[in-house]
Amino acid sequence: QKLTMTRRTTAGLVLVSLSATATILWFWWKKKSRNVDLDDSSDATPRRSLNNVQGAQQQSLENLPQHLQRELYKDQRRREMIPSLAMKSPMYDNVLMTDPQGEVLSTISTKKAKWYVNKELAKWTSSSTIQLLFEPKSRTASNDTYTTSPKHNACVACGADDHIMRHYVVPYVYRSLLPQRYKSHQSHDIVILCPKCHLYCER
Repeated sequence: QKLTMTRRTTAGLVLVSLSATATILWFWWKKKSRNVDLDDSSDATPRRSLNNVQGAQQQSLENLPQHLQRELYKDQRRREMIPSLAMKSPMYDNVLMTDPQGEVLSTISTKKAKWYVNKELAKWTSSSTIQLLFEPKSRTASNDTYTTSPKHNACVACGADDHIMRHYVVPYVYRSLLPQRYKSHQSHDIVILCPKCHLYCER
């Protein structure tokens, strides 16, 4: 009986010791996770240091499941690549091209306008308008406002104009397999999106 009581007493002391140790470790971990430096001379307000906050963030990321860590890593990589993927120059120059009578046929790029002028097929009538020196064989329909109206260099979904990029509604790998009439001089399936809207569409 004495041996049994001794064993029970020892087991109880061990349990109490383990409980106290667990409590101390819990408070230590909670303090470390919060990264708070308590100053006894202050008014009990915790002071956070930049290094401790960064360390806590890193530790929090490491505690996340692997699939969430991969998503965060991919998101960080996307943000780093945005400047290199964004267009370096505007997509739409909105140079008006008119027929010999002055009727607007379409809006074209500055590069294409210079090509017409260099080939002596058109002349500049203003800084943003060229006039053809010949009668075109075909004309756009009178109700085709897309071809003749100026276009904004902004995201077509949210209107943002920062770090915009081209988005192919029909993926280029598929478009290259289409008949010529569907991929020649067709810009309707190329739109401008911001990085956020582009990622949403790709998903």
